[in-house]
Amino acid sequence: MAVATEAITVRHLSKTYATRDGAVAALERTTFSVGEGEFVAVVGPSGCGKSTLLKILAGILASSSGEALLRGTLIAGPRRDIGVVFQSPVLFPWRTVLDNVLLPVDVQRLGRQRHEQVGVDLLALVGLEGFERKYPWELSGGMQQRVAITRALVHDPAMLLMDEPFGALDAMTREHMNLELQRIWLERRKTVLFITHSIPEAVFLADRVLVMTARPGRLLDDIGVWEAVVRAFAIPIFILPPPSQVAMALYRGIASGVYLEHLQYTLLETLLGFIVGSLLGFFLGTAVAMNRWVEFFLYPYIVMFQSLPKVALAPLIVVWFGLGLTSKVINAALVAFFPLLVNTMVGLKSADEDRVSLMRSLAASDAQIFWMLRLPNALPFVMAGLDVAMIFALIGAIVAEFVGAQRGLGMLIQSMNFNMDVSGQFSIL
Repeated sequence: MAVATEAITVRHLSKTYATRDGAVAALERTTFSVGEGEFVAVVGPSGCGKSTLLKILAGILASSSGEALLRGTLIAGPRRDIGVVFQSPVLFPWRTVLDNVLLPVDVQRLGRQRHEQVGVDLLALVGLEGFERKYPWELSGGMQQRVAITRALVHDPAMLLMDEPFGALDAMTREHMNLELQRIWLERRKTVLFITHSIPEAVFLADRVLVMTARPGRLLDDIGVWEAVVRAFAIPIFILPPPSQVAMALYRGIASGVYLEHLQYTLLETLLGFIVGSLLGFFLGTAVAMNRWVEFFLYPYIVMFQSLPKVALAPLIVVWFGLGLTSKVINAALVAFFPLLVNTMVGLKSADEDRVSLMRSLAASDAQIFWMLRLPNALPFVMAGLDVAMIFALIGAIVAEFVGAQRGLGMLIQSMNFNMDVSGQFSIL
């Protein structure tokens, strides 16, 4: 993954411990970088140097050789712009939740009054609003770990280091905390280096996964999450190809011009179907909403037809109208028709009766009530219907191409499916 700015840079980093039995190499010539705002997970067997790497980056352990930099500045000791979350919450039992959160502020003398509201806001972010005055022993393990995460964020660090923070939690709480951490990261977009033994956890949370060898720890590979899953579980290529092969298939398809040609044809079908279906849906929805007799006669048939799976009609439409453009447009229009129809009806009928009464008290005609009240009131519903209709039109066009076509992405995917070209199918998707 290419990144514009490097937050963490590690070059040839090594760490050797001196013991009574001789030197033990924990980390050996490790090199990697982490971009600003990236979430990177580090996985590897026990004793491979993951925690050693994190402690060096935190500045609480000196390296034997090599260097680690944060935003271009050498990490030579503990720094105030780094937040650390340890394997256990490490909360002070005599301090309240908010006091524990503000510990970095007190230690670094950043101004408690100025940061107190920041701490309260962060506790609300992690779902602990109302627990500010509680003590650690009054919280569950998952709640305590959320306090630890909040403490690491309160002084707005440049980098967040997490050393298996959920390793001691039960399976259900761990899954919940993974969701919480992902939500927090999406809100704050901090640079995160996350140590874990769990491949599923790394794949779920991270943009990239760094894989380390057994001791002495070396960087075995630096791969994206998708590639990590395929390699870790040895998934066959015909089931899930690695992204490297998908990228090659995409390059070949674009370079040859084949993908662009079929994409243009599918987009033309989608656009025409969207326009036709949307216009029919809007005008029929207006007629049903505004005229009781039209509603009386047509509404039962609309309900009946809406219950039919529209994509199941694609084979009949292709038989009736051929393999060309017409059948694809009709199928796309048919699928796009109902979101506009239903949303238009609901929007026009949802006009506030008091406002209708106001217009009638002003001697407004039905046309004036429609143009000045009902239609403006219905516009949000209509726009929401258009959003759905565009997606449905694309689905309708591709489904019709699956059934039978001479051109289009659906036809191309179907052709690749017959040839077991799974990489090509993924590249189109």
